[in-house]
Amino acid sequence: MSAVTSVEGATGKNMKALAALSVQTDDPAQPSKLVIFASEDLHFGLARMYETYRNLEAKHSRQVAIFRTRDEAVRWLNLDSPAP
Repeated sequence: MSAVTSVEGATGKNMKALAALSVQTDDPAQPSKLVIFASEDLHFGLARMYETYRNLEAKHSRQVAIFRTRDEAVRWLNLDSPAP
């Protein structure tokens, strides 16, 4: 979310629907990670809401983590160096 300039339609109901929809793409046979890095308070809060709703979905199999900096996100993903 580092390049986001505005957010429209961000409601609890919409975040819950987005989380439910995204869980449908999880492949339980292939665990994966999704990182969101958001330095702005609003974006960080929305990302945490998404993470929470996603984790409440029974069939979720993707680890989601929210960070304020790219470096923290890269470390969590276990990548050698951050992307530009």
